[in-house]
Amino acid sequence: MTENTKARIEGAKKKVETLQKKMERILAAKATGWEKNPYMYGEDDIRRTEKDIKEAENRLAYWIGKGEDEDAKAASRNVKPILEFLDGWKARVTQYYTDMFEKYYKEKAEVQKAGKKVSELRWGTPEYETAKAEHDKLRKAFYNKCHGYFEKQMVRSPFSWDKGKMVEKDVKVKEGEWEQAMHYTSGNDMKAALEKLERELTAEYNAKYDSIVERASYYCGKIEDASGLRVGAKGELDGIVSGNKGKCKIETIGAGGYNIQCFHFRILVHEFKAVESKKAPQQPKAQKTSSKVDWKIYSNEDLIKMCKNLGIVIDHLIYSDMDDRIRRMRLVMAMKKFGMVGDEIAPAAFKEGN
Repeated sequence: MTENTKARIEGAKKKVETLQKKMERILAAKATGWEKNPYMYGEDDIRRTEKDIKEAENRLAYWIGKGEDEDAKAASRNVKPILEFLDGWKARVTQYYTDMFEKYYKEKAEVQKAGKKVSELRWGTPEYETAKAEHDKLRKAFYNKCHGYFEKQMVRSPFSWDKGKMVEKDVKVKEGEWEQAMHYTSGNDMKAALEKLERELTAEYNAKYDSIVERASYYCGKIEDASGLRVGAKGELDGIVSGNKGKCKIETIGAGGYNIQCFHFRILVHEFKAVESKKAPQQPKAQKTSSKVDWKIYSNEDLIKMCKNLGIVIDHLIYSDMDDRIRRMRLVMAMKKFGMVGDEIAPAAFKEGN
């Protein structure tokens, strides 16, 4: 079960124990006829505490059940291709943030070092002013990388009392290199940031696994065979999953690389239906009575001669310095326009003596 669920169970147990001890004190005071009663308990306290104990026990039972469900789910996460796919995803994301953390904490230490140097110098001296200018420069660059880059721009005021006047405002024009890391870097310890990242990635890892299985089960039922799943060279999960109700196809659309902040993916799940191998017999197509001309068997010279036999004027269509392919195209078009009968060349095109 998750660390959060374990903590909730422990908290609920302590709550029950505290209320039970309170009830023991109340009943002990009642046994003395309320004479030994330092906390001034009464009959109403018995009823209220009984109600509180029942609610706390129900809460404890809820979290214990949730923990058992999480353990059962964890035990069922055994489809190797999905685990391999998510292991690759988690490794990429971890490396992405680790590289970011290293750069963040290195530059943060440089800013702190520059600030310490300023504090050690006497205010107003040339050395102080130089060190302060350097510290301000480093601090501003570091701030931009953490929170983004801003520019002064004239924008229309969003406030009604300004009546839409143009006002100067800091406008964000670029994301900071380390903005994504700020969620994890609350302190000066990189180890703490990595531990928080690990906790959140583990929770997301399990959630992604359960989501893939649940979506696949919608189509195929309980998964029985995942041997058709594969993790590709780019770390993407694709293939066929079989279950007690049928089959489904899983596809991954991944994104990473240039201009992508961190590798992420989208899983597509479709019902899989095998294509029938037997097809209905097709009726044979009717044979054409005429055949098309195979223009490839005629040279450009043959085409020119055939055009002359048909009386086609081609002097305005072809030139001596024209590319042979263009000349051939124009001759064929002229023949098709004038000398064709159906799909065949007119017999007059084959006259001898020209």
